Amino acid sequence: MITPRRLIEEFPYHVVVVVSPHPDDSCIAAGGLLYRISRELADRCQTHVLVMTSGHRGVTELFLQRSAEDTTEDSPWTGDERERIVALLGDGRHDHLTHDDRDFLARCRSKLRRQEVEREAEVLGFTSHFLDLEIYYEHTLTGEDENKLSATLSKLRTAGPRRLLIMPGRYELHQTHRLATELVRKVVQTRHAGEWEQWAYDSPWSPMMPRPDVVVPLAKDVLEAKMEATRCHRSQLDRTPYAGIVEGTAVKTAAVLSESLGAFDVSRALDLGPYAEVFENMTDSVVYG
Repeated sequence: MITPRRLIEEFPYHVVVVVSPHPDDSCIAAGGLLYRISRELADRCQTHVLVMTSGHRGVTELFLQRSAEDTTEDSPWTGDERERIVALLGDGRHDHLTHDDRDFLARCRSKLRRQEVEREAEVLGFTSHFLDLEIYYEHTLTGEDENKLSATLSKLRTAGPRRLLIMPGRYELHQTHRLATELVRKVVQTRHAGEWEQWAYDSPWSPMMPRPDVVVPLAKDVLEAKMEATRCHRSQLDRTPYAGIVEGTAVKTAAVLSESLGAFDVSRALDLGPYAEVFENMTDSVVYG
């Protein structure tokens, strides 16, 4: 049974950690909750985002080239980096790139995506941690990745006795998302048993969560902050209109939630408003108002 509670009065956690398989997944999936915590509960709840991979493959060569050529933008490049990017990509012919050149461009893409996360963090109020895990390159779990993740969780558990990890759900279709969740669950089970409660978030790469356990309504200003955070990832908006997807998902979630729960009047009873995020939690069912 889903029952309403006020976020500011009832949210029990001292630290919330969102697992972001790629640099932009945190704002797309849980940006509203992160923003609400930073605004309503900053005095008693820390928020952190674990950026699991560099995400450099998500930056097109065209976007990277334009970023280097546009000197009016606040970019992460040094003068030498800017000149080399333009020299390598400016002629439109990339078959001449050496292995060293490609490594350099990959590092530049990673640097660009890290800057985008830092801008997102300023909007949503969290602390970011960049793990650069091997799952992005090897497509499998490795001992090195387990050690990196475990060390990070060990540092963050000191924030308080009630700790929450939020990660991609069991319905995910994206391979990197599935691997990230598999890694987190394995490390928590084997090295941090009993230390972290776990939620799963909804995402554009999964079917709609059939019966969400946790519902977080989003007021208009919260949705606007979530969209602003999403627009910080300009390299991704160059390929996919994620800000529009974020808005549409929030509208759809609030609008059809009652039907997905099998009760046509539940949305009115819970007063969700026009936008919402949903999460799966196996131990409780709650709406934070």
